[in-house]
Amino acid sequence: MSLKYKFSIILLSVCAVCLFGACIFAGCSAKEEPYYGTYYGGRPDDADTASISIAKDGITVNGNRNKIYKYTYTDGVITLESGLKINIAENSRVAYLPAITNNFQGEINTRNGYFSANLLDISDYTVRNSYRFNSDGTFTFTDTKKPSIKTGYYNLKDGVLSLNHKSESGASGVLQRDSLVFWYIDSNFRIFAAAMVKDYTQFITNAPDVPDTPDTPDTPDTPDTPDTPDTPDVPDTPDVPNTPDTPDTPDVPDTPDTPDTPDTPDTPDTPDVPDVPEPPVVHKFTLEYKAGTGGRIIGSLSQTIESGKDGSSVIAVADDGYEFIGWSDGTESAERQDKAVTENISVTALFEADNPDFVSGAGTQTRPYCIANVEHLKNVRKYPEAHFVLCNDIVLDDTDGQSNFTQLFDDEIMFNGSFDGNGCKIVNLKIYNNSTFYSGLFACIGGKGSVKNLTLENAEINGTNYIGGIAGYSLGTITNCSVSGKINYLSENTYKVFVGGIAGKIENKLDKCNSDVDILCSGIEGESSIGGIAGEMSFGNYSYFITEIYSNVNIEVDSNSKMFAGGLFGRIISVRLEKCYVTGEITVNTMGHGTCYGGGLIGEVYNNYGDINNCYSTAEITVNSGYGVYCGGLAGTSGNISNSYSTGKMTITGRDSIYCGGLAGTSGNISNSYS
Repeated sequence: MSLKYKFSIILLSVCAVCLFGACIFAGCSAKEEPYYGTYYGGRPDDADTASISIAKDGITVNGNRNKIYKYTYTDGVITLESGLKINIAENSRVAYLPAITNNFQGEINTRNGYFSANLLDISDYTVRNSYRFNSDGTFTFTDTKKPSIKTGYYNLKDGVLSLNHKSESGASGVLQRDSLVFWYIDSNFRIFAAAMVKDYTQFITNAPDVPDTPDTPDTPDTPDTPDTPDTPDVPDTPDVPNTPDTPDTPDVPDTPDTPDTPDTPDTPDTPDVPDVPEPPVVHKFTLEYKAGTGGRIIGSLSQTIESGKDGSSVIAVADDGYEFIGWSDGTESAERQDKAVTENISVTALFEADNPDFVSGAGTQTRPYCIANVEHLKNVRKYPEAHFVLCNDIVLDDTDGQSNFTQLFDDEIMFNGSFDGNGCKIVNLKIYNNSTFYSGLFACIGGKGSVKNLTLENAEINGTNYIGGIAGYSLGTITNCSVSGKINYLSENTYKVFVGGIAGKIENKLDKCNSDVDILCSGIEGESSIGGIAGEMSFGNYSYFITEIYSNVNIEVDSNSKMFAGGLFGRIISVRLEKCYVTGEITVNTMGHGTCYGGGLIGEVYNNYGDINNCYSTAEITVNSGYGVYCGGLAGTSGNISNSYSTGKMTITGRDSIYCGGLAGTSGNISNSYS
């Protein structure tokens, strides 16, 4: 790739889109001062991580206060003394910092459920880079002139769009979602990567003092209430005249005494009445069964049941063109009998219209779409986030080298559902694709996507840059899959090439997979990674183990540039191998000036961050290089090797530096292993 395309940029802000509602960017109301703090970041090809501190008195690099770079800040723009400007946001357009002689602009576009940004090269106004920001907080970045996908996470806060890029090697920083991610300056004072502010409030320096709050003035005294005037005297009431005396009443004569009444004899006591026991209370409950649209119920729809008793059975039956999907209370069986009833029950049988694209199912995890023929398999491309299961083997017509199927999805719309092969096979899959970069049954598997329990038999995949049986490129999970057949490279450009029996490039999990493939790559001009399982395998956590994978390969590669070739992987980054093996042959010819890394299992373990334990290779290795060579029976370069062996024949021809060994060209510690 020419030097003029070697540049780095960062997306600093984006316009408000329907996904977020209102204007949220710093450009809508510029700050009087920039965000102070220390920022961390670094390019994937840098050996060290640098820090940039932005304070009121200037900018320092790596804490060196002996060199302070002055800047000015006006209307959301930072300007260095060199004249270099950093636009935070302006008028709902994306602003980029030109990298030396390059100048780019872009605009935000809204699409279904996400927003995206296309970067334009203003020299010819062609799209150079594409960003896609998904609603789940992830994004992908594609360089149209360089066949690679970068991924990561983004966040919006205080008007700043933060990006956390994952490098092509799979390394990534950790995004704190409530932190501010701003920008990063390299030693040449160019913005080239996203950076994360760590507790930026701890680094604010020379912040202006907050003025004291003025005293609250005293409340004025309340004026005295005037005296109430005296009430006038009430005049005296005149005397009432005396009432005349009443005459005396004459005496009444005494009444004679009444004779005593004789005593009434006592009434005898009434004998006690014994208590009558109350009848027991019998509780009864009602069972109601209803049918939703698309079906009916066989049995008693309304039942009255005594407490603790069992109801009678009912059965939900779907009409033609519908499928029973369960009862409203979560019961999945079409036939039900409610037993030991202790409450009223009212439920509805639910039905769903059949999807004509598949045999059955609703595309959910519990009811995946059932694939039974080739047309069903083609219809998968309509549902990028649905769940599928293979109901039986699918045999395509053997077209003798001609394409009989088009890969599912692409780098813009990745597969983020699940595909369960259910132990079944897809036979005679033939793909010939020289029009896009990604080739395989699935062109690209997204971070939420997964494929498992699938076998491709007698497959033939022909592609340009990312080529594999299951997937050209995977950010998801591939488990318990097998591929047999041919994987061929089509020479169409000079970009990087990733070729593997299972996938071209994997940046997530892989377990218990195997391949039996012939891989032919001729006329490669750019850097390449070739492996029986995957061209390149990376994972962000060094503790991740890949276990129980194996391949029987016949790899033939002719390249004019740097290359990595191995029976399992051309290159691995931050993974360990456990219980893996390789048989077959690996033949590599490199006539250019690129170093060749070759091994029975792995071509290169990047930075020796990857160990090999309890593995072996019997593959025969032949390397003919016009430049340097790193080659070993297990790996060209490796971390620690233990409990492993290699017995394959090696024939090495090269110039300049040659590092070869029975187990590895270079490695960490070796224990209990032999060749």
